[in-house]
Parts: sequence; structure tokens; C-alpha cells
Amino acid sequence: MAVSVCAGFWLKRHESVLEILQFYRKRDYSEPEVENYNYSGVGMEIFFTFLMSVIVFQIMIPISLYISMELVRVGQAYFMIRDDKMYDETSNARFQCRALNINEDLGQIKYLFSDKTGTLTKNKMEFKYASIFGVDYSGEKSNFEGEQRGYCIQVYEQVWRPKMKVEVDKELLQLSKTGTNTKAGKQIYDFFLALAACNTIVPIVVDTSNPAEKLVDYQGESPDEQALVYAAAAYGFMLMERTSGHVVIDIQGERQR
Repeated sequence: MAVSVCAGFWLKRHESVLEILQFYRKRDYSEPEVENYNYSGVGMEIFFTFLMSVIVFQIMIPISLYISMELVRVGQAYFMIRDDKMYDETSNARFQCRALNINEDLGQIKYLFSDKTGTLTKNKMEFKYASIFGVDYSGEKSNFEGEQRGYCIQVYEQVWRPKMKVEVDKELLQLSKTGTNTKAGKQIYDFFLALAACNTIVPIVVDTSNPAEKLVDYQGESPDEQALVYAAAAYGFMLMERTSGHVVIDIQGERQR
């Protein structure tokens, strides 16, 4: 661009002698009747100068340099992926480099912001205890032995069960089976019904090695909602289906929409 601007000033300054210059002559003296020979005007000459500058200056940066830089980035990505300090044993996963054009930007990072809740809990939410209408079901007043509850339902000839098991309180589990016959049962019923219905979780049925058994995997953006829905399923309020218009919940063997 700078060369084009300078060429424009030069043409304006030497416009009077362009007729005798080799590349800008306005007249061919061998053919006097031909005017503007080999001359396209100041504007077009500036444009042609810009195109010539692009062709001339591109050899200053060799094309092999781009290939060399890409190979260097690939090598950096390899060393980052193989770094044992960035290996997570719990998930058996290594560092993943998904873009090669941001390696050099990593050294410019000064501040790293992280959600303190996810940092402390590692985004692993588990349902432990509940307080329903002022009653604390934390195991202090009940015989809580940390039983692993795997609630399941019968769908045609298959058994559906939640993918994740949850520790349940035996007293709360017994009261959840009473339905709405008692005041406490009605309160517990409403509590777990709200946990199963009031969320954005989408249930996904996953196949297992046993054709007669299916696992229901609850997918959602919030791990809090996942933990609450798995807890509701463990106490007999199992979310089965969610669409844009309705949800289907199996409540102690009875499906409600």
C-alpha cells in the first residue's frame, strides 16, 4: 500500500514527462496517431503498482517458513499431550490439544479465572441428606446404613435402572413408599416429584451387555440437577421421558405424564 501511494505521488510529480518514459509513455512516436499508448491513467497505474508489489514482496517471506512453523506447533502439541503432569488418573485422560494455532498464546496468559464451586467439588455432586418440611432426614434419627439403592422399573420385557446408584436413608425410603396417605407421605411425595420434574435433565436409555437390561443416563448442563434427579429415582420417582411438551415419571411403579 505504501508503494502504491508513493507511486501515485511520483506519477503526479512527473506527469509532464510521462510521454518519453519507457513504461509510462503516452504516445508511440512510431505511430503518431495512437495516443495514450501503454498508459492507463494515474488510478489504474497505482492499482497495477499495488499488484506488482504483492508479487515482488511475497518472496521476502519464503513459503517453507509456514510449513516449518506448523511442524513446530505439532511438536509442541505432542510434548503437551505426553506430559505426565497433565494426566488425570481418575478419568484416565491426558491433555488434549485441539488447536495448533494457540500454542504461542499460552505463554501470554497472566490470569486464570475459575468457578470456586466447581474447583472445590470437581463437579461431582452427590445427594446425601434432605430436610423436608422441617424434618431432617440426615440419618441421626433413623437407621441409616449407607445402603446402595438401585431402583428399577419394568418396561415391556426390559428392566430400566438408573445409571448411577445413590445412598438412601431407610426411613425416608419407607415413607416415600406410603404415597399420599399420610401428611408426611404427601410432603415427601411432593418433594421428590419436584426433584424429578423441575429440571432440564434429558434421560437417555443406554444399552448394556444384557439385552434385557437398560440403563437410564441423565444428561444435563448442571451436575446439581443430575444428582437430584438420580436421588429422586433412587427413592422411586424415576424420570423416564422428557419432550418439549411433557415429562413422564414412574412413581413407585405407576407412570404419570
